[in-house]
Amino acid sequence: MREDQPDDKRLVAYVVPDRGREHDLSPDALRRRVLAALPAYMVPAVVVLDELPLTVNGKLDRKALPAPELPSRTAPAAARSPREERLCALFAKVLGLPDVDVEDDFFTLGGHSLLAMRLASRIRADLAIDVSVRSLFQTPTPRGLLEGVTDGGDFDVLLPLRPATGRRPLFCIHPATGLAWSYLALARLLPTEVPVYGLQAPGLADGAERPASFSEMTDLMVQEIQRVQPQGPYRLLGWSLGGNLAHAVATRLRMAGAEVELLALVDAYPAATWPYPDMATPEQWDEFALLTTLVAQPHDPASHDGDFASLLTALRAEAAAHLPLDQERFARLLEVGVNASRLAAAYTPERFDGTVLHFTATQGRTPSGPRPCAWEPYVESLQEYPLDCSHEEVLAHVPRERMADVLAPLLIQGTE
Repeated sequence: MREDQPDDKRLVAYVVPDRGREHDLSPDALRRRVLAALPAYMVPAVVVLDELPLTVNGKLDRKALPAPELPSRTAPAAARSPREERLCALFAKVLGLPDVDVEDDFFTLGGHSLLAMRLASRIRADLAIDVSVRSLFQTPTPRGLLEGVTDGGDFDVLLPLRPATGRRPLFCIHPATGLAWSYLALARLLPTEVPVYGLQAPGLADGAERPASFSEMTDLMVQEIQRVQPQGPYRLLGWSLGGNLAHAVATRLRMAGAEVELLALVDAYPAATWPYPDMATPEQWDEFALLTTLVAQPHDPASHDGDFASLLTALRAEAAAHLPLDQERFARLLEVGVNASRLAAAYTPERFDGTVLHFTATQGRTPSGPRPCAWEPYVESLQEYPLDCSHEEVLAHVPRERMADVLAPLLIQGTE
């Protein structure tokens, strides 16, 4: 994953071919071969090298890897209407390109999940077309978007991140943000035949009510999971608050007689261990935790001289600038996230009679902070996997590769 410009992360594959084998080794040919097996948004840019650059110590010199060139363009297809022309201009603006034609693929040109959210937001604002990020994954060209699916759904509880067939799905439950889009990058690293679904916070979608209890929230999750997969065995993963929900969903399914074959918690801890310092109310601290996840970096409350309200104001502005959401949607995101955290804080877990995988962020830990062993009263056994990162960075490039390495062999077992 490269980030040659701020907030413009791109998946890149560097290939050193075996010159003794006769194949078309051009980047375009290699991308076509990968495209036959992967969705377009998972296909990397390809750079063919004679050899990989190495440091003096013989390790890969990542800084010396060249940036990919833009893929070759075919003859442009003419826009058939002012709306198509305007949509092409929006594609180009979001991608930072001089022009895009109606048949250009958003992901082939370097698009990714965050840019997809920005593009969908710009299309809704500029053209009043209700295009979802899911629609963009399905039809990633300007012409395809106008001719194809234009339904909503970015904020529904069930979010298909990668529908597939042949294996049992993995259900990834939202962190405090309420959004499950952050799991898309992890999904790209998992076996392609495994479907991946996100579960988002109830109350985000237009007209949806916020749940009044943790039990109600868990029931809604179970209903959505069983709508996709009526019978077990089930596979669940959750980061932060999502880990508490995943554990609750797993115990609810087990009490109903269903098998849960995989339960993975990503730097999640029972609510009784959550720290609530004196400098803020629990609601303020829950919002602080949510906002630091949105901006994907830790913040020291002491940096604002103990003025927690001003810290929250600054974080809200930073998060609002980072997310392509209107004011009403952003305010709802905060309300739903704080509500979910408040409900979880009052919940005491049931015991799950199975093995739990715990991916533990090891950076930024304090002596008084929670530890994975806090789950021991609530699980049959615990397997720990350290991640060399902070809590906010667990889905960054290197940590998610570590998680994928652990999860992939478990996910390719079994069929639907």
